[in-house]
Amino acid sequence: MKTGNILSVSMILILAVIISGCSSENKLLREKFISGGYKMIVCPVHLLDRQSSIYDGSLSKKIVDYMNERKYADASQTELCPPPNINWQGDQAVMVDNSIELFKQFIVMNRVPVKTFVFYAEFLRGGKDNRVVGVHYYLLNSKGEIAMRGILNSHSKEFKEIKPATNEECLRVMIDSFESKMME
Repeated sequence: MKTGNILSVSMILILAVIISGCSSENKLLREKFISGGYKMIVCPVHLLDRQSSIYDGSLSKKIVDYMNERKYADASQTELCPPPNINWQGDQAVMVDNSIELFKQFIVMNRVPVKTFVFYAEFLRGGKDNRVVGVHYYLLNSKGEIAMRGILNSHSKEFKEIKPATNEECLRVMIDSFESKMME
């Protein structure tokens, strides 16, 4: 009887994870992207603090240039902005999951072409001194599946090394992390 209960609870938990669409990276999808030959649409970078939320196309242009220079994809910039996740959480992983859900809806709604990936980054500032507290980025395919995601903050190597204070430094943190994932 005890074994039956354990199995029932285990099945319920497994189904809950499957149904909830866990926001983790799909390693096979990332490898597919790394293999090359894909188009990439880069959305404006979302700059977010507790008082405001704006998008920056000049930063996304730099991401496009980086992707094209490295020949990671045939990248282009869009002016379309995913819905902003302005729901601050103490746990950045929860914020990332919420942002990814909004981003998935954006991709599906805009009918992104097959063989196209969409890239989106968020730079977060917080605290009394409005310092950079997080750099998040997402690479999803046209179905909204996650090929890559980054949650960079005071706990991550790239963030600690650069100690970002400006948007340019946030971009450097993001690129360093992206580069590491491309080499995995």
